Amino acid sequence: SRQIESMIRSMQRTSTGKARYKKIWKGKFIMPVNGRITDRFGMRFHPILKQHRMHTGVDLACAHGTAIRAAASGVVIYSGWLGAYGNTIIIDHGGGVTTVYGHCSRLYVGNGRNVTQGQSIAAVGSTGWSTGPHCHFEVRRNGTPVQPF
Repeated sequence: SRQIESMIRSMQRTSTGKARYKKIWKGKFIMPVNGRITDRFGMRFHPILKQHRMHTGVDLACAHGTAIRAAASGVVIYSGWLGAYGNTIIIDHGGGVTTVYGHCSRLYVGNGRNVTQGQSIAAVGSTGWSTGPHCHFEVRRNGTPVQPF
């Protein structure tokens, strides 16, 4: 988790010259998919590593290929493969807030792209360290994971 934290901070600076302090979004964030929460934020027994670890987001189970929507407006600062997260999108919403969408089967937006709340950005998959199709969704404040809901 520290690796992604430092990566987010670095990408925010690289994509804008400095971290974005003015928030881009308006109102409340939306759910990226209409799925059942199968794993919550917090300590848990990791199903692949077989040890207790911090789960830095929530897992939302739904059918493979389901559209994943941007939780709020922002700028894509990462779109690609990210190790255990598999195919991943990271959106900078300004104000120190980023969202992470992991285990995607397809990525529809690239680095530097402006996205609007509700825009389709990826498709649900099971890439990386995953036990089935779902959207791993994180909210981070200044790079640190926080409870999404």
